[in-house]
Amino acid sequence: MGLHESERNAHHMTLVYTEDPHGYHFDGKRVPSVTQILSGLTDYSKINAQQLAQAQEKGRHVHKMIELWARNNLDADHLPDWMLPIYNKWLQFVDESGFNLVASEKQVYHRSLRYAGTLDLRCTIRRFGDAHGIIDVKRSFLAGPAIGLQLAGYVLAENQDPKQPKVKWCAALKLNEKGPARLEFFD
Repeated sequence: MGLHESERNAHHMTLVYTEDPHGYHFDGKRVPSVTQILSGLTDYSKINAQQLAQAQEKGRHVHKMIELWARNNLDADHLPDWMLPIYNKWLQFVDESGFNLVASEKQVYHRSLRYAGTLDLRCTIRRFGDAHGIIDVKRSFLAGPAIGLQLAGYVLAENQDPKQPKVKWCAALKLNEKGPARLEFFD
């Protein structure tokens, strides 16, 4: 017994992300992610492989911390010691910027360019009133201009939805153990 046409369309016309192997599928077909498309633009070859792996792991933990915070599901009392300064910088950023969460870890898909991704934070901040923006959380700005291209990919995909306000700005938020949180805007 097959699916009805509407069930088939509803079933296939969805974006599916799989953790292992990391990838996105739309309409049953694998599509590249924003990160995969831009992967060749940043040279990490001069960084010790073990240090790079540790930095990437810490980055995943920082993202998870903010995701849990966004869901009101973070047990801050049980964060590892190395994360406490990052968490405090996050809370300070939220307070000082007037951060207001719209969505966290939102999957996006661009129908005509056929790529996908997961944006970190869709939000508003005091500086731009009620204009929506996208913030990507980073432990470093090593990727440089590629960060702006990553954000542009998310903005293009996100702004296809006529039912929601357009994204008007985008930025990367540097959050790590050293130095203050830093918000860098891209256009």
